[in-house]
Amino acid sequence: MADFSNFVAALKYPIKWSVGSNTFDDADKFPKTIGLAIPVDSMRDFINHCEKLLADTESYKTGKVWNFAEKREEKVPVIYLNGKGKESNDGYGCFGNINPRKIEVEPNF
Repeated sequence: MADFSNFVAALKYPIKWSVGSNTFDDADKFPKTIGLAIPVDSMRDFINHCEKLLADTESYKTGKVWNFAEKREEKVPVIYLNGKGKESNDGYGCFGNINPRKIEVEPNF
């Protein structure tokens, strides 16, 4: 289990995420949507954190993603951003926050 006693957040304000019903024309094929609300005051922190994750190859995992050009799924290196959440009281969907642990890796580009 991770030790969060010395947790230092990477972002000034967390990213808020929510999942709800898709209200667009393709709702029959994709019934849910996800939204990310990234506070403007956290955007630079988020970009810096992403650059540090990119430099830290130990954070890479293998994941499946869709290749639109080839119209098929592929396994590629990925970096996961995780957050905690819960279901909304009105039953509309789920929501939560993402605020990763600050890492001290220097980007090498």
